[in-house]
Amino acid sequence: DNNSTTNPNVNSEETINYKDAPGVEVVQGDFATIAARCTGSISTISSFLIIYLIFKSKTKLTTIYHRLMLGMCIADIMGSIAMGLTTIPMPRDGVPDFGWAGTRLGTRSTCTAQGFFFLTGFVCMFGYNMTLCVYNALAIAFRMREHNIIKYAEPFFHIVPIGLALVMSVPPLVLDIKDGIKEYGYIPSGENIEI
Repeated sequence: DNNSTTNPNVNSEETINYKDAPGVEVVQGDFATIAARCTGSISTISSFLIIYLIFKSKTKLTTIYHRLMLGMCIADIMGSIAMGLTTIPMPRDGVPDFGWAGTRLGTRSTCTAQGFFFLTGFVCMFGYNMTLCVYNALAIAFRMREHNIIKYAEPFFHIVPIGLALVMSVPPLVLDIKDGIKEYGYIPSGENIEI
């Protein structure tokens, strides 16, 4: 079968067929690579611009809103750079081959780092988005005073997104689930892969 890629370090006969997995498609052609590079670059530049505007403002980091936006932007930069690199950190030898078109200059370690930063960045960014919604609900709907939000809620506004991101991204590293990424997700090591 020309579509299967086998891990040379494993003697297992078991093969995972990702084509049969629900919601997983093999991306072919250059469009996916170009789109990810463009959107990742635009998102990274936009987040840096927001950070610049926060530090240029009169209030800087004295408001909860600016502190939450700073956290969201830092997380977005992590995830967007990882996304924008697309296939570049993937193993040069093409094993495993995920069906992505594009230049591959990395190793399994760079691929794992990309998956880690992608997952950490985007989970943390969406967590900060959630806390920004909660902040607005407390300030507008519940008319909670700023100093009470700072005292009782703001620590959780940072602990929850960072904690969720680390809970989602550290176990694959600790459990040695680092044979690369499939559609920006980890693939368990020690398994033959059929694409």
